[in-house]
Amino acid sequence: MQEYKEKYDCEPERRKTTKEYERASRRYRKARKALADAEKSTPELIREFKDSRMEKMNQHYYNPFEEGYKKIQYNRYADDFVIGVIGSKRDAEKIKEDVRIFLKERLHLEMSEEKTEITHASKPVRYLGYDFKVMRSKSMKRCKNGDMKRVWNGKVFLYVPKEKWVKKAMERGAIQVKRNKGTGKETWRPMPRKDLMNRNDADIVSTFNSEIWGLYNFYRIAENVGVLHKYYYMVRYSMLKTLAGKHRTKVSAIKKRFMVDKVLRIPYDTTKGRKYCEFYHDGFKKHSDGYDNVSDVMPNYKKYDSRHTIINRIKAGKCEICGEQAEYLCMHHVRTLKSLKGRDIFEKKMLEMRRKSLALCPDCFELLHETKESR
Repeated sequence: MQEYKEKYDCEPERRKTTKEYERASRRYRKARKALADAEKSTPELIREFKDSRMEKMNQHYYNPFEEGYKKIQYNRYADDFVIGVIGSKRDAEKIKEDVRIFLKERLHLEMSEEKTEITHASKPVRYLGYDFKVMRSKSMKRCKNGDMKRVWNGKVFLYVPKEKWVKKAMERGAIQVKRNKGTGKETWRPMPRKDLMNRNDADIVSTFNSEIWGLYNFYRIAENVGVLHKYYYMVRYSMLKTLAGKHRTKVSAIKKRFMVDKVLRIPYDTTKGRKYCEFYHDGFKKHSDGYDNVSDVMPNYKKYDSRHTIINRIKAGKCEICGEQAEYLCMHHVRTLKSLKGRDIFEKKMLEMRRKSLALCPDCFELLHETKESR
């Protein structure tokens, strides 16, 4: 796809603005100057200024159908991929056919015709659990220099599909959805989780927390991540009903017993004294920092999430032989520690660390195989 992109992409050194935009800009500048120079603003000057600004914002800065301007944006995760095309529908159809031929002849794979479709960017595209959509918004925002600009127009936004979080809640048995045959309306009802009732109270709340955090961490960069409040409302009452079912009482009694300042806190004893497990109550705010350093670790496995785990050793980006930082690391594994005899620096290091794996930079990884071949 990188080679294909280099052949397909065509971007002029300087793109021309449309005549309509230039004409509207001249009118806007004239109206703004007249309003600034006037000793006293009049309704006519203000109306002309607003009308000219609106006309300017309704025009395309560049011609969206400009000939000679074409680009491709490609993204893949495992066997799912999406290709964004600036060009005609005919171009998109040719790209799809070229990809199908490459997959079949070079990789011996069949492209699913049902799942692979061509659609306009203004319509949502489902990819990796998100709905991707290119905005066609004329909403304006004042920038730092004081100018009003359409900052959202042409931008790609990600959205949480409703059926995704509904399906998650139903899979876990947190809600029950019934449809009225007469009216067609859906009725949602929070349900107790019978599979969790044999656990202690803190473990029940911790399990609900981890499920909420898992969904929130996945959709944290979505524009409408706030819709997870609906999921949270249902799951919260499912948790309360689960605790009520365990103690054979009512939800109101659970609230009275464990609620402190509108936050549910479950006490549990440790070797260091009494602690509290609080039910999640921090809301669902959009994050713009992506997924860096975000991990969703189940409560049962947090005690194993140390710096010695493979994932954390890879994240450190440091070769365990030469100690140099590397852009990517190669993992070397052996079946058992008993098979190591300490014959080279690699085996000695694994015996010292008591680990069956080593995180190596490409140079050390190559040296490892050269050492093996020379034995």
